[in-house]
Order: sequence, then structure tokens, then C-alpha cells
Amino acid sequence: MQANKIRKMTMGVLPAILLLAPIASRAQSCNSSGADGAYSPTASGVFDPVALGLNAAGDNVFNFTSVTIPSNVTITMQAHLMKSQRPVVFLVSGAVNILGALTLSGASGNPAALQFESRTAAEPGPGGYPGGVGAMPNTSTPGGGAGPGGASAPSNTLNGCSASYTYQGVGGSGCTAASSATYGNPQLLPLVGGSGGSGTASTSAQYTGAGGGAGGGAIRICSDGPLTINQLYANCGDGAIYGPSYAGAGSGGAIHLQSPSVTLNYGGGEYIQAVGGSQPGIGSTSVGRIRVDTNNLVGGATNPAAYFSSLLTGPYDGVPLPTPPTITVASINGIAVPGQPLNRYSPPDVSITPAVTGAIPIVVNTTGIPNGTTATFYIATDSSVSPGSPDIVQTATVNNNTATLNVTLPAGVNRLYVRAVF
Repeated sequence: MQANKIRKMTMGVLPAILLLAPIASRAQSCNSSGADGAYSPTASGVFDPVALGLNAAGDNVFNFTSVTIPSNVTITMQAHLMKSQRPVVFLVSGAVNILGALTLSGASGNPAALQFESRTAAEPGPGGYPGGVGAMPNTSTPGGGAGPGGASAPSNTLNGCSASYTYQGVGGSGCTAASSATYGNPQLLPLVGGSGGSGTASTSAQYTGAGGGAGGGAIRICSDGPLTINQLYANCGDGAIYGPSYAGAGSGGAIHLQSPSVTLNYGGGEYIQAVGGSQPGIGSTSVGRIRVDTNNLVGGATNPAAYFSSLLTGPYDGVPLPTPPTITVASINGIAVPGQPLNRYSPPDVSITPAVTGAIPIVVNTTGIPNGTTATFYIATDSSVSPGSPDIVQTATVNNNTATLNVTLPAGVNRLYVRAVF
């Protein structure tokens, strides 16, 4: 009897909108402890908290004394290297100088594959959501994109559907508006990344369909000193091509900058971006959101709107932002989930043996959700047997920062993405 397998647990949360009350005469401070010291890479590469010995708490919040990325250096943030799939937050007590490039962009969709093991979801930027996988060989239903604005699997079309964020996604025939509703808010409270596009159908008896692009990541940089940025990207990934068909692209991510003085340099093709993609027959996907809170903005106004996405500016008042709520899947059917899932096809992160039918308990741990709250949980699955399944929706009450969901999963290998609304 084949075992049920769980390949990846990537948790996201869509909490209620949090409001800040006005506070007068408050000292300007990002409340950085400085515990992570100065971040000053000298060569291009990936941002790996484990290798750098950072973020023991696993919450993607970094407390730096300063940040310096030289002009010839590009640093890439990848979701699988982070200790959680939460947005990235830099709290900096000194200056921030990103003279090179920092990118949290989502990956493009994976092409049609001959082997099932190669049928994987496109990786988002940290805080974003994956793209949907292509359909199994000679089947018409691909995987939908994950996230609040994730594109649902299309019907009656070989093209995929695109994701949304700040405006309704598009996708031609077979794509429904309900699958691409707008979400989030201009204040970026909470901070939420981009969603994934859907994959394509397959017309081959051997090859899968093509995969959808992933959503851009989400980052907040709060600096007590001056903040200068040349290049900062939270773009989406494009959908892959399958013969004459195109998978859907993801949506742009989110960028929030806070500092008494912000300088945005755009000369020589240097930009700050959280843009969507574009596919023939599908159109443009949603841009993300960019917010700059400062008392002194230098540059930015001359940058073309297409590159600046949806800019919103406001004063820098030094009021610390609330800690965002979180969800972590603790166990599935009584089996503990690894603290840092590896996203491998084999071995999976959790294997249920012998195979079970019917509902199984999924225990989630939460922070920031008041005890006694009845929340609505959305569980996106990408089953190897039933791709394109709609989200499983279930209500549960949070007690002692824990909730138990009783979920019937499709057979085969699954990826799970859990978020909540309350």
C-alpha cells in the first residue's frame, strides 16, 4: 500500500488589518538590538541565515547595526534558505547603503517535464507564494498558484491564469475573477508578498504541462540612519512556455522602507521594483506594493511609474510596527514537521505509513492571533494525483496559541500552504 507523503510545508498568514494609533513626540527608533552586527558582504551570492549564523528565532527578523552592499555586489534572497516563509524584516540602528542590488524576486515557472520528480512549483521570494505546477501528462487540470491572489487552475484553455495583488489578475478565457481578487492594503500592514500563477494543461502522453511563475517576496527595511538604495527587486516570476501555450505569471511582491532620510538612485538603469509579469494571450499580471515612510525623500519622483509600481509615501514617525501574526504547522497525523522543511520529492518532509483515508489532524501553532479567536484557515494543496484542487477551507478556534484542523488530503505527494483570516 502506497504511503501518503507530504513534501513541503510552507506557511503563510493573512491576518486581520492592524491599525496604528497616532503617537506624538515619540523618539525615532527602529528598535534594532544590533545583535546581528553589521551586514557587509563583499561578493555576490545568496543570503543564507544558517550559514551566517543569523536569526536563531527563525522569524526572518534581523537586527543589524548597519547594512552595506557594495556597487558590484548582488545579494539574492531565496525562500528555501530562510528559516520560515515569512516576510523579511531588517531592523537597523545605523545607515543602510544598498549600492549594489538586493533581490527577493520569485522564480519563473518550471518547463514541461518528462519525469514526475521534475514537476515542481516555482520558488517565491521570501514572504511570497509559489506558482502552480503543470498538469500531469495528457490531463487538462494544472495546479493553481498559491497565495491570497493565487490564480486558480484554468478551464477550457491551454494557457494558465495570472495572479493578482493590487489589481484583479487577467488570463483570458477559462480564468475566473474569483481566483485573482486583490488583497493587502497600501499601508503594508500586514506585510504580504506576491501570489503564484497557475500552470498549463498537458496535451502529451509523456510530458507534464508547464509551471506558473512565483510571487515576489516581501521586505521591510527600517533604519535609524540614512537609507540609500540603488537596486531593490521583489518582482514576480514569469510562467513557463508549453508549445503554443503560456503558464500564468505571479504577482509583484512588497517593499516597505522606513528611515528619517531615504535616497533612491535611478541613474544608469538602477531601480526599485515590485512588478508583475506579462504573457502572450494572458496579459500583464498585478504589480506589487511599494511604500516609503520618510521625512526626506531624495529621488524617486523621476522614476518611471512602470518601474516604481504603486508608490505610497508617508512621514517617518519612528513608531515601531506591530509584530505580524504567524502560523507554523507543528504536526500532521501526529508526526512532527521539521523546523526547516527541505522541499524534497524524496524523501518527503513527512511520510504517513500506512496510508490513511478520511480526515487527519493537522496541528498548527500561532502567534499574534488572540486565544479564543475562531479563524478561517485556507489550506492550499498540490497533489501529485489531483493537481488544481481548490483550497481546503476550515474554521477552528485558537486556544493556547494552537489550533487543530481535521483535513482530508488528496492521495499521493502533497505540498501544503496554510494561511488564516480572522
